Amino acid sequence: MPELWYFTPEAQREAAEFHHAIAEEAFGLSQTEEGLALKPLASFRPSKKVIPDHLLTWEQFTSSKPCLLEEMAAAGWGRRNVEAYSGFYWLLETHDLRSETWGTQVLLLYHARIRRSWHDAITAKKDIFNISIMSEQVLQRATDDVMNSMRLDSVSKASTRPFVVYSTTPDSFLPTFLYLIHNLSSCEMRLSLASPLHVLRVVSLRVRVMCPRCVSALRLRVAFPRPTHHPASTRSRAAVLKLPPRSCDCR
Repeated sequence: MPELWYFTPEAQREAAEFHHAIAEEAFGLSQTEEGLALKPLASFRPSKKVIPDHLLTWEQFTSSKPCLLEEMAAAGWGRRNVEAYSGFYWLLETHDLRSETWGTQVLLLYHARIRRSWHDAITAKKDIFNISIMSEQVLQRATDDVMNSMRLDSVSKASTRPFVVYSTTPDSFLPTFLYLIHNLSSCEMRLSLASPLHVLRVVSLRVRVMCPRCVSALRLRVAFPRPTHHPASTRSRAAVLKLPPRSCDCR
């Protein structure tokens, strides 16, 4: 599935500049319907400027609509699919969340996940759902992830501000304060239980994070060192959380 960025005016300008320069490019063999054909080697490589769908600006998202729908029709996607995708754009462009300061982030994340699921269903030859109908469940998850990401960003910029995570351990129903030391974009976080809650018998927590590359939502368990037996101890307890291999689509 090509990124939506390739259908933006910015990508079209880059493609036009590329076609002016292919005379100096090396060529390689590529399999086509008519057999082997020569193609510029650069055409096998993705653009260095490509942007993941969920990181596009709202202007880039909306500007991709004419080119994408035109290419879908030309590629024989069928009238029903093209109309459904056009309705998908209209659904997001007219949604009430656009009036919120964080609304476009939620809608772009929703778009990225629904678009991936839709293409995966087509590739797997499964029943294709109507992409122009809003999935409230996916929208709520996207909203939760954007809000959590905003909290994480604010904590990483001011490490003295606590990030509240509610423990799912059966013996503790109190909020547990965590300090984020590493940025989520590095796929590694150092979580510290803040005093005085570090003396509680909380040895593990379930946290929900979002992979910054493929926007997969992950639920992971974080293990902490067992608390000291000395009740007056002020030492914090810390754990390092790393996204494990093959925990999402891009790892």
